[in-house]
Amino acid sequence: MAFSTPPTYAELKTALTNWSKRGDLASYSDDIILMAEKFLFRKARTRDMETALSVSIASGVAALPADFVELKHAYIDGSPIKTLQAKSGSWIYTNYPNRSSEGKPTYIGVEGSNFIFGPYADSAYTVKGIYYKRLTAVASSANALFTNNPDLYL
Repeated sequence: MAFSTPPTYAELKTALTNWSKRGDLASYSDDIILMAEKFLFRKARTRDMETALSVSIASGVAALPADFVELKHAYIDGSPIKTLQAKSGSWIYTNYPNRSSEGKPTYIGVEGSNFIFGPYADSAYTVKGIYYKRLTAVASSANALFTNNPDLYL
């Protein structure tokens, strides 16, 4: 069976049963697809998952977008633009323990549901860039990763 353009979730379920040559797995196909998709979302970093980042620093942090998975690149918007280097939260706290106004950030990290910066921002800068977003589950809506790469799912 060939996938249509764009492919559908029903076609994926049928293809899974056909390719596995295990008709008894049909009742588990939703679970199999869900688990495969969770794995793909943890590992895959494709253009289909990229989206623009634009957040403001307030009180030394900026909120992560709700669909944030991983940062691709970021910079402080302004003249001149200042590229931020990604570091772990622990690295930032070790190297910039003073958590009060110090200057224009050079480093960005993730802690909980926020971006943190080193040095601690002395102003409400705007951070822009690109991040990888969490896609919708293919069972509820065909996402771009599935539409462009149905073979990954199969």
